[in-house]
Amino acid sequence: MSQLDIARSESQIVATNKVLKNTYTLLSATLFFSALMAGVGVLLALPPMTHLFTVIVAMVLGIFVLPKTANTSKGLVVLFAITGLMGLGLGGILNAYLGLPNGHQIIGTAFAGTAIIFLSLSGYALTLRRRQTVPMRRFQAR
Repeated sequence: MSQLDIARSESQIVATNKVLKNTYTLLSATLFFSALMAGVGVLLALPPMTHLFTVIVAMVLGIFVLPKTANTSKGLVVLFAITGLMGLGLGGILNAYLGLPNGHQIIGTAFAGTAIIFLSLSGYALTLRRRQTVPMRRFQAR
């Protein structure tokens, strides 16, 4: 494999960066909406069993509705509905943990750990060197 096979043009790099930016923007928006709905679930004092029903509805949306609307603006609505339902169901579980003596600490530690891991892995993925991605070329479709 020559050096020319590995080199990418500036337009390809810009396109890749745009895709990454859009992906992370959508991910952060859905995570924010899910967290917002979890807060609503906590405020409504939903029981923990709510999670079961919201997960079932979210799975049905994800399996049957999302593939049909994947490349349309309705797909975004379905995606936000799925993440909102997952967050709403999480509200009941959070209420159960908030009822424990150290519940706030458990939730805070889980939140901080998730944020640190996500930021670390995102930073790692964005700073990969070309030499680390070359062995993966054999797995790409030709």
